[in-house]
Amino acid sequence: MDVSTKRTEPVPKDEWIVVKNSQEAIVSRELFEQAQGILRHINRKKPAGKPQQKFRRILKCASCNRVLLQMGYKDSYFRCSYWKIRPDSPCAKIHLDKRDLERRLLEKVKAQVQSLGQTLVEKDKQEKQKGCNLQEAVRECQMEVSRWKVAQTTIFEDYAEGRMNKQEYLAQKKKLAICQEDAEKRYAELVEQLAVREEQEQKESKSKAGDLGRFALAGEVTREMLEELIQVVKVSGKDELEIVWKENIKNQ
Repeated sequence: MDVSTKRTEPVPKDEWIVVKNSQEAIVSRELFEQAQGILRHINRKKPAGKPQQKFRRILKCASCNRVLLQMGYKDSYFRCSYWKIRPDSPCAKIHLDKRDLERRLLEKVKAQVQSLGQTLVEKDKQEKQKGCNLQEAVRECQMEVSRWKVAQTTIFEDYAEGRMNKQEYLAQKKKLAICQEDAEKRYAELVEQLAVREEQEQKESKSKAGDLGRFALAGEVTREMLEELIQVVKVSGKDELEIVWKENIKNQ
């Protein structure tokens, strides 16, 4: 204790000042040591386990939007915290068995992942087709630029060989130059679009690789699964589940 501040400060055990045998012992030293050994053994044990809260902040009452409480340990179940206050309310009808919840959620997650996988496959096909169409447009535009260059060479030969006068040649040359310039601009734009698409496809393929597939064969519901896929699960009085999926899952 610090006398100047009248405040008690903890002191490390190795700094304690201990005067042994200054008081008459209530129990023998042997009995005291036995008791200390038992206490140390008890303190090392983990406390009686609380139910795993993998559904923390995930389950909500569809009626009052309160978070459901997990009750019991061996045979855990969920109830709305409002049921004690209003036993006649729809909240009181919720009594959701944890094992039944996990089974149903796992089925819904696998179905959602499978559906999402099929959607992604179809989306990939469409995106690849768009990429092929864009590549074809680039090739056609490149050929168009070449045609305008050839046309300019042709009129120059006609002018050089006297099949076209100077005024006609200059007029044709100007017209063909404008057409070539427009084609080159379109070509540059298409090439840029193609580069952006290819970069985007690479990023998406990396993000999708093994992203959700690991949940398709899951044997149990995990906290990681819930946090990544589900925003909230609303439970109604008949223990019906309404799953609100995360936005990144819905917008795939």
